[in-house]
Amino acid sequence: MPQLSDIRPILQAINGLPGPLHDVIVDVATASTNALGPDLISLILFGSAAEGKVRASSDLSLLFVLERFQLDQIDPLRDTMRTAYSTARVRPMFLLHDEIQDAVGAFAMKFQDIVQRHVVLLGSDPFSDCQISREASVRRLKDELLNLSIRQRAQYISASLREEQLVAAIADMAGPLRVAASTILTLQQTPAESPKAALAIIVGHMGLSDTQQTLDMISTARELRTCPAGAAPDLYFHLIEITKKMREIADRL
Repeated sequence: MPQLSDIRPILQAINGLPGPLHDVIVDVATASTNALGPDLISLILFGSAAEGKVRASSDLSLLFVLERFQLDQIDPLRDTMRTAYSTARVRPMFLLHDEIQDAVGAFAMKFQDIVQRHVVLLGSDPFSDCQISREASVRRLKDELLNLSIRQRAQYISASLREEQLVAAIADMAGPLRVAASTILTLQQTPAESPKAALAIIVGHMGLSDTQQTLDMISTARELRTCPAGAAPDLYFHLIEITKKMREIADRL
């Protein structure tokens, strides 16, 4: 069974991870270990928190790798997980051990990001020998970018009458674009140090006007949920254009 005594030193080693989040994660890990027992194989912290780059608007992403998902084990976790979400925006993913390879193949872009940015808190590393084929990564990248393009158009219509809603849409769009950019550079065998850096590199090569200003406003929208007055519509359409150009890059991979 995973050992709880190992968690705090691991969390303390993540530079930039705020101390209050340590307590939230330990509470979740303790409740999970008590409720799930030997069916909890691994507990993984992934995404920006694993890099120590948590912002006020960031989610705290936790992956539970389980042997089984059973009612009598999961129900005792509900209060803890609700509290963890309300205090630290903890978003759990529950994955059965025998689903890992299928999940990696079906959601190659997401799991490529998890493989690159994760910290094992409890148990073994389920991704230590994980293989994501280039074909699966390219296919999923194209699917994700096409889906994002389609959603962008509908979201503009539904959100653009309220600027704060449009800024929230921009903030939500930044994450998938950064992961897609990171995937592109990885497939080109020129990986960046982070998804944020990857998007800066990709956008920098596009020859768009006001590139740095666009990147700065994306970061501000994502981290602070704000944007200069009146700037959100133009920024949103910049992101539509960036997504279109990234699809063109993906088509050439």
